[in-house]
Amino acid sequence: MIGPDPQSWTWPRGETRDEKAAGRGGEDMDVEEALVSLQLCYNTEVLFLDSWEELTEHVCAVTKALAKRPFKRLTDGGELPFCAEGSWAAGVRVERDGAGLGQVWTRQIQQLNRVSAAVAGAVSAAHPSPQLLLKVTVPRPRRCVSLP
Repeated sequence: MIGPDPQSWTWPRGETRDEKAAGRGGEDMDVEEALVSLQLCYNTEVLFLDSWEELTEHVCAVTKALAKRPFKRLTDGGELPFCAEGSWAAGVRVERDGAGLGQVWTRQIQQLNRVSAAVAGAVSAAHPSPQLLLKVTVPRPRRCVSLP
């Protein structure tokens, strides 16, 4: 903690300025060296303010910035984290004749949990539509046969 009296300066482990200077061969640390030491060794910033009004303005500004930070992180990136990047963001154009449906089907498969692009491509190549995949995977109901 740094106060107006340099003799009252304490360091994070309870050492005073004199004890710290004694460890450095008796050299006096000036304010700039102390600030550099705090920034580099303890990741601490020191801000000198002239009045309590400046302090309250600074505290309000920091509080406001911290409150806006999660929202800004989501919106400043350009795209939201749940939106895909690159060509995924543009989507696939499906023509009236059905051109592009294969790509849509491949992308729908790829959106499933733990499905890579290669696996989605192989499934869509083997089963070009959702109906064809259902025919293969859904068991047919068995007909009950009555015994005489």
